[in-house]
Amino acid sequence: MPVSFPKKAFNLLLLFVLLYACKQGPQTAHEQARAHMNEQHPSKPGSSFEDTLTINTKAAVFFEPDSLQLQKIKAVTDKGVFKSSEHEYFYQIRNAHQFLKTNWPRLKIVEARNVRFLLFKKADNTTTLIDLNKQDPSGLFVFDVHQAPLLIDMMNIDTGVPDYFSNKRQMQSKH
Repeated sequence: MPVSFPKKAFNLLLLFVLLYACKQGPQTAHEQARAHMNEQHPSKPGSSFEDTLTINTKAAVFFEPDSLQLQKIKAVTDKGVFKSSEHEYFYQIRNAHQFLKTNWPRLKIVEARNVRFLLFKKADNTTTLIDLNKQDPSGLFVFDVHQAPLLIDMMNIDTGVPDYFSNKRQMQSKH
């Protein structure tokens, strides 16, 4: 017995609703904290510094807010959200350092503190300037002098760093 048009339409609509609901999925604590902070304050407080750190060698560049900026972030963020975010960043940064030390011991690690800008200078003398005021409070950029710097998701450092430094990626960036 054939299914009537209204029943087909209903079944199709139900399928789309279920697919959309599955796509949305639950948020991680970090995503919830970031969304909460963005709802209250669309951008993080500006840096207390205007200095620029120049990177012109293959490196992993960790950045974090300066002490005054951290106080401002804490003042505009729910206490529980702030504590959770700080806890998460601490362990992500620690894990990233351990991964790099074990798997990429020759990669220079740069700690970007008390600076607002990162200036990456490639071998061909082109540059990329990154304003840390427009980034998450803490994070990690990787840089190879032959390609643009890349912000790495520290939760996926074990795949992000090797992918960035692979010859395959370098070949793609030249085309």
